[in-house]
Parts: sequence; structure tokens; C-alpha cells
Amino acid sequence: MDLANQIESIVGAPNVSKKPWVVWGYSKDASAVEGAVPSMVVMPTTVEEVQAIMKLANDTKTPVFPRGSGTALWGAVPVEGAIVIDTAKLNKVKRIDEETLVCVTEPGITFGELDAILHKSGYRFLVAPENAQSGTIGGHFASHGTGTGSAIYGYQGDCVLGLKVVLPNGELLITGSALSPHNPRHFCRYAFANDLTGVFCGSEGTLGTIVEIALKIERLPEAIDWATFRFDHWESACEAGMMVRRARIPCLHLFMGHFGPLDVIDPKGAPHDPIRTNFTIEGDKDIIGIYKKKLIEIVQQYGEYLGEEAARRSWMERWRTMGTMFTLGVRAMIPYLVPFGKGAAIFCREIDKVSHELTEKYKEYKLNVFFVAGFGVDRGWLFANNVIYDESDSIQHQKAKEALREIQDKAYELGAIPYRIGTYWAKDLQQLGPYFDVLKKFKEVLDPNHIMSPGVLGL
Repeated sequence: MDLANQIESIVGAPNVSKKPWVVWGYSKDASAVEGAVPSMVVMPTTVEEVQAIMKLANDTKTPVFPRGSGTALWGAVPVEGAIVIDTAKLNKVKRIDEETLVCVTEPGITFGELDAILHKSGYRFLVAPENAQSGTIGGHFASHGTGTGSAIYGYQGDCVLGLKVVLPNGELLITGSALSPHNPRHFCRYAFANDLTGVFCGSEGTLGTIVEIALKIERLPEAIDWATFRFDHWESACEAGMMVRRARIPCLHLFMGHFGPLDVIDPKGAPHDPIRTNFTIEGDKDIIGIYKKKLIEIVQQYGEYLGEEAARRSWMERWRTMGTMFTLGVRAMIPYLVPFGKGAAIFCREIDKVSHELTEKYKEYKLNVFFVAGFGVDRGWLFANNVIYDESDSIQHQKAKEALREIQDKAYELGAIPYRIGTYWAKDLQQLGPYFDVLKKFKEVLDPNHIMSPGVLGL
């Protein structure tokens, strides 16, 4: 019996496909990186099925790539002959524990689906990406994602209390307080000894297949309010964001946007404000007005208050806004992290300059290189550059990748921290000495046959 037939015997024939037009669709993600066509795509429906698939793949030394919705923008792509485990059918909410404010889900549920379920019960999760309508919980955690809500609550990893992970040999690993045989509930991530939950955060499928995630949730806030400001300089905008954070104002979403590129995307609205910041704050209805007054008093020292409408609209459209860029072509993005402080303004100014230079350099290839700024995440900023190109034009596609690499190198040189690694930052990760050596040792212990997502993270 060949491998495909053996896997069909595990999950059933309808949940396995080797059709060329199916497997080709799994050969890449939403990045500019081309991957190899996998040998088959499998959609398990239970943890036991994942265990059996992993054990079989390990015994036959067949590469395995766990996959969410495939919307990654950093080149997490399979190698030739791989089995892609599509988690789309592992999409259930297992339970909502109101006593401990925890929601336990399977990895394939999208943020949009989870949002609808939690809202019916009066709760919400804490962080969601821009592609929340299609992005999955598992994929977001595995790439230590951020997103809306990150200004208060940090990264997705900060909002996860424990996991169930199928290791390459088929064993099921449980992390966090739910490991207790006497009280198996998720309420504490840092239970027992080492934080093994953190080992899988950002591992991007290189160590095992996540099959269950315990998320922190909170009651829906009584009130939300907004404020928008425009700034003449990066220094003013970055300083204002930092001061709001230091004042401990409950700013759910802090978005700083470079709106110059909108002159290209939305010419009817040109000229757009060069730099604008949208604040979304939350709180009890009897005190949110106090927070908003304090926020306006702080930020007006640096910029001009424009009212609340633009920020309100930005919040309401937060899961659709970035789609406007696709009116110009395919979007390649590179995200990176920069700490709060004066250095953030220097970075913005320099990377904005580089973006203009690259647009001019690749003018004959009709590339659009945008620095779109980003949003606050706990103690820093997540910034992003976009390169818009025509994927059907092989030359333009190649030039887009070259431009993206130039942006990466400059951002890294300016002190930005690589974020969401995939294959984009793999060569940089390999230069980190003992850090990368430890990652390789983790890999060797958990995945000695190197079947899990080979090539991703440079492993």
C-alpha cells in the first residue's frame, strides 16, 4: 500500500487529494516566494488522525507542512514531496470557561468565526491580524502574530495559556496548567517547569503540529471611543504614541499611518495627510470620557486633533482596510519591529526615504514600494513595507523580490527586529550564533528526522 492509500485509510479518501490543481494551490502562501508542489494535501478532523499521519510520515521520513489558511506573507512554503496538513476541518471551539476567562479552540478556526461565537456570549479574544476573516488561530500563534488589540495586550503568544501539540513521532504534548492530571484546566501558562508553550510560539510548523490552543478572553468592553490626529513629522507622531503608552491609557488600537501612498491608491482623495494616528480606547462607560480627555490633552501637544470619525472608520474596517492595496496588484509585505522612543522616528524617516528611492530605482518595472508605518504593540511598533507588483509578469515578480530584500537589509541595518521569519529572514536568523544553535538543538531533539517544515526558519 503506497503512502497516499495509507493516509486515506486514516482520514478517509474525501480528506486526501493528489489532484494537480489542488496540490498546486498549496505550493505557496501569499508571499512572493515560490514553493514546491506537495505530493498530497490532507484534511484531518481529529487529533488522533493527526497523530497517525505524523507517525506514518516520521516512519517514512516524509516532509510535513502544517498549514492554516495560507495567507502568510513571509514564505512559509513546502518542499517537493511533502504532505501538507490543512487544518481547515480542525475548526471547533472546544469550550468557553467563563470562570477562568479562557476559550479552548482547534487551530483551524478563523478569527472571524471565533469572534462571532465569542460575541454571542459577551466575550472577545484579545489580538487579531489584519486578515482575521481568513487567518487562523493556529497559524497566527505559530508565527507569533500581532494585530488589532496589540497596543494593550501584546502579541498572540502573550494571549495563549497552553497547547496540545502532536510531535513528529505522533506523541501528544500538553503544555501549561492543563497538564495536571487532577485539575486539567487552562488558567496558568507558566505551570510546572519550563514554558514549553513558548517553544512553539514562532516555530512556524518546524517542531510539531498544533491541534489545540487555549486563549485568554475578556468580557466585551462597556464602551469604545476614538480619536484621530495629524502630524507634520515622524518625531511628533512617534513621541505622541510613546507618551500615550507611558500614561497607561487603555488604548486598544494605536495605528500610525503614512498616508502619502494613498495618493496612488486613492487619487480622488489626494492629497492625503502625510502622517496620521488613529487611537481606539476602551473602558467602562462612566470613565472612558476621562481617558479620552487625557489622551487628547497629551497628543495635542504634538499634533492636530481631527475628531473621531477617521479612527472610528479605521476600527470598523480594520479587517478590510489593507485589501485596498490589491487594487494596484499583488502585495508583498515585510514586517519588522522597532521599540518606542526617538529611534523610531529616525527609522521611519530613513525607511521612508529608502522606499522612495526603490520606487524610483524600479520605476521601469512599474513597482510601487510603500512604507505604510504600522501599529503599537505593547512597548514598540510593528512597521511594514509593501511592494506592489504584477505576479503574472515574471520579470516584475523577480524585481519585487529583489526590492523586498533591499528593504529587509536596510531595515535590519537600521536596527529593526526581524518578525515573522518564514524563509524571508532565514539567512539573517542563521547569523545569530548561539541563539540559532539552540533552535537547531530543539529541532534535533523533537524532530530528529527533520520532517517538519524543512527550510522554514532556515532549519
